[in-house]
Amino acid sequence: SAEAQTFRFDKLPVPKSFELTTHYMFYVYAEDAPTSMGVAASLEFSELSFAAPVDSHPVQPLGSYTSIEVSVLPYDKFGDLLNSTKFCVPGKFVYNKANLSGCHLKLNTLNGLTPQEHGASTVTVPYDGAALPATRALPIRKSGRYIVVLSNCGKLRNATVSGKVRVKSAHGYLPAHELKTLSVYGWLAVMYTFVFAIWFVLLLCHWKTLFYVQKGIAVIGCVCIMEAVAARREYSDWNDTGDRRDDLGIISAGLHMARYFVAWRVLLMSTTSTTLSVEDINIKQAALFIFMAVLFMVQSAFVKFVFANRFGHVLDTQYVLLALLPGAVINTLMAAWATRALSGLIKRLEEQKQDGLLSTVRQVRVVLLMGLAMAAIVGLLQAVFIEDAPSWEHQWMLDLGAPHLVFALVLVAMMFVWWPSEDSWWSGYIVQADNEETTNLYANKGHDKATAVFPEPIGMAEDEEICLEKS
Repeated sequence: SAEAQTFRFDKLPVPKSFELTTHYMFYVYAEDAPTSMGVAASLEFSELSFAAPVDSHPVQPLGSYTSIEVSVLPYDKFGDLLNSTKFCVPGKFVYNKANLSGCHLKLNTLNGLTPQEHGASTVTVPYDGAALPATRALPIRKSGRYIVVLSNCGKLRNATVSGKVRVKSAHGYLPAHELKTLSVYGWLAVMYTFVFAIWFVLLLCHWKTLFYVQKGIAVIGCVCIMEAVAARREYSDWNDTGDRRDDLGIISAGLHMARYFVAWRVLLMSTTSTTLSVEDINIKQAALFIFMAVLFMVQSAFVKFVFANRFGHVLDTQYVLLALLPGAVINTLMAAWATRALSGLIKRLEEQKQDGLLSTVRQVRVVLLMGLAMAAIVGLLQAVFIEDAPSWEHQWMLDLGAPHLVFALVLVAMMFVWWPSEDSWWSGYIVQADNEETTNLYANKGHDKATAVFPEPIGMAEDEEICLEKS
């Protein structure tokens, strides 16, 4: 099993004789780290041991078997350091049929430099019944990707390995490719707090004449701030301790899902209601939205989990694409629903001759379509670069930076479209004359639907209309 920069051998089966297996990818910043805590990067092997049935081999005691090894090799030079057809060579004594071991993993010299100078590290795994060595720490002087290799250059079968390998970069325990994530969430927290502080002040100044969507934007802002702060706390704690806490991860993931849930809810509720001033949606639409939202939240959590483990475990491209597909379908359906609802709302406003509000809703549709186009481009780039990804230092841009940027741009654009003002108070009163008496009256006159009643502002009369008699 693996967690961030720690890989655990939980009774992992040893490869067959004279074979090796790869297991996990570490991302390390060494002396050239952009952020340093003043600590050199290091690799730690601890509690390593192997176990095997006592009758695995009757000739040699298991305590003297030294051909099981754990290596951490630079991934970019993996093919050059290893001879794919002959990577096991004799060790202390020549291998023969009577001996279980005698061979060890051989690494090539490259450009006149030893494997260790290229960043390779190898340790022998002792037998579980023998005295286990103390934790061994080795320095890492080269930044890059490192892969964990388990090799068996002897004839022992049916053995298992336990223990762990842990990496600490110059900046801390956070994987190097996640380092920018820590900064991104910090900046998001600052940006959202600043922007929505202004928005909340505006809402307080116009609290009597607010639309449902304006209140909804405020709720989205609160969720965005909480998500950024929670994620920043999660990554900071992870970097300091080396352990990714489940409670912080659950809170962060929950707020991530809540952000999209609230955003879609505000958009759909406001565009499918009979008015824009209050939440008004029928039971059928509400049930459909809840069903779609639950599917989206489950899929979103699954994708977040896949992306969190995608690089460490080097997941298959098709597997990652399949994980992204349901979310793309759900987002497409939700977008189609919202677009259709907006078209219906625009038609109603045209019939009611609400020119001011009509212009606003049309701008909402433009912002929504632009947001959907940007999201589609980001999704396409993610799919394209799954196989041929950019350098690992910049993976955060497509996985985290671009989606957050699109969401923030759309949200800020919506804020400008729905900017509260005193002139918009009357637009909230699209009151339908739908009481029984009015309905019967229009029915008798051949009308098939009620007509909107538009109130007029109550204020002071013109000066010439005011006649005051002095007593």
